[in-house]
Amino acid sequence: MASKGVKRAADSIRRVSEKSARAEGRDVQLGIVRRLNPIQVELSHGRALLDEGDDVLLGQGVRATKLVVGDNLVLVDTPDNDWLAVSVLSDDAAVAFTNLAAPVDPSDAATKQYVDAGSGATGATGPTGSTGAAGSSGATGPTGGTGTTGATGTTGATGTTGTTGATGPTGVTGVAGATGPTGVTGATGGKVVQTVNTQPTGFVAGSTTIPLDDSIPQQSTEGIEVMTLAITPTNAANILVIEVALWGSISAADSLTAALFVGSTENALAAAATHVSGGDRAQQLSFSHRVVAGVTTALAFKVRAGPNAANTFTFNGRAGARIFGGVASSSITITELTP
Repeated sequence: MASKGVKRAADSIRRVSEKSARAEGRDVQLGIVRRLNPIQVELSHGRALLDEGDDVLLGQGVRATKLVVGDNLVLVDTPDNDWLAVSVLSDDAAVAFTNLAAPVDPSDAATKQYVDAGSGATGATGPTGSTGAAGSSGATGPTGGTGTTGATGTTGATGTTGTTGATGPTGVTGVAGATGPTGVTGATGGKVVQTVNTQPTGFVAGSTTIPLDDSIPQQSTEGIEVMTLAITPTNAANILVIEVALWGSISAADSLTAALFVGSTENALAAAATHVSGGDRAQQLSFSHRVVAGVTTALAFKVRAGPNAANTFTFNGRAGARIFGGVASSSITITELTP
């Protein structure tokens, strides 16, 4: 049986609950837990002991509580004439009767576990209401920190060229260089139309002879080719002046002959010779030749050179090797003149 304090609290609850229960047409009782598993509850007023065969349903709040023997329960009758424990009673409790709602969960319906209407399971979400009017804009928040620097963009188009700056002051006049050697005397003639030139930097060595006799040097059999230069005349009637400067040595005292050829013509156009007084002594030989162009297609002029006897001739060098590092003064210069 309940203690006096619990009875007083129960009487207070009962008065509140019974007033609500009468409006619902239901009875309210106070029960004491006498046994667990299965639960056995003794009613405090007007009813015999509820044992294993009777239905004592646990409300949602009671099911969340760990019951022990001796706990006081507030019970109300259900629409199915069962008893539903709606609250665990304490000495200072003041629990009012609440309406009962029908089960909404299939497991509750199967076990008749009614729940209080005020704390039942959450119903399904209703349809979304229409969007309310936009609220007024809030105050601007503080400025965020500076972000990381982005990647460098592509290079823009080049700007227009600025105006030319003012001319700087004239520099100090340099020291005059040494006077160069006197060049070959140019041929007399008309106006210069064009000039071409070659100055080979390599050396060539060979012992093919050009006999120092009264025969025209031959392109296919005499001397070695040391220089070549082509020109395309602008007018077949123009004059071509070919100037040859050749530098080299022979392995022994001998005569050195150089001959000028054009295209594949076998006979030389011109030839000149000089005497080398000793072995491997440097010697320079130069000459010029004038000829009417005759055509307006490319003409290839060639220079071949060789000793009189079977000695070794080295062009742009001495003793079969180059000297002066490629700046030895050998060249062909062709000038086209008007008649």
